[in-house]
Amino acid sequence: MEFIEKEHPYVISVNFVDPRYHMDACFVSNHKRMDIIGQEIQHFTKIQTILTSNIPEGPWKECLYVDYDRYTNDDEMISDNAGLMLLKLLEHCGATEVYLAGFDGFHHRYNGNYYSKELNFKVNEEEILEKQLRIRGQLAELSQNMKIQFLTPSVYE
Repeated sequence: MEFIEKEHPYVISVNFVDPRYHMDACFVSNHKRMDIIGQEIQHFTKIQTILTSNIPEGPWKECLYVDYDRYTNDDEMISDNAGLMLLKLLEHCGATEVYLAGFDGFHHRYNGNYYSKELNFKVNEEEILEKQLRIRGQLAELSQNMKIQFLTPSVYE
């Protein structure tokens, strides 16, 4: 919140909206997530909704669609990681610097992998550790073209 007040960045949330936080846009790449937040996002008239092309049109307000396949990763285990997809989109748009908050990583010991408990799915420890390793690798690759800074603690730092 301090960073937003001081720096006035363009804020893009990933798979969630919340009236407690300033957001300029919301990026959603998974139809299950959109099913959960789709009705809610309609109430945020000033937030641009960015959807990937795999999400069918719905009753939500006008959205900007981007090509799903263009922003997935080659690594099948993390191919559809929404955070990585957004970073690839931002890279494609020419972003040279991004700040991440809440990109803290997956955890196996508790049900806190997502902002909202409705978004949590059952996970196993080995898979989580492997995902973390692979996401860290993708972030290293992306950081060759843009500066990535974490505002909150992350297993990917």
